[in-house]
Amino acid sequence: MQALPNDESSTYAFSPRELERLAIYRAAINAGFFTDRCEPLALVPVPHESVRREADLSAAA
Repeated sequence: MQALPNDESSTYAFSPRELERLAIYRAAINAGFFTDRCEPLALVPVPHESVRREADLSAAA
C-alpha cells in the first residue's frame, strides 16, 4: 500500500492483490458477525470429553 502524492494523507493506492485480501478479511468478519448473531448457541462452550464421561457415570449410578 502506498500513499499517493496528494494533499490528503488518507488517500492510498492498493494493488489488486491487496484489494482481494482485504475483501476476504471483510467477508470473514461479516460471516463471523452474522454467525454470532444468528447462532448464539454456537458460542456456548462444550465440556471436555472427560467431564461429560463423569456426568454420564454419575447419572447411571
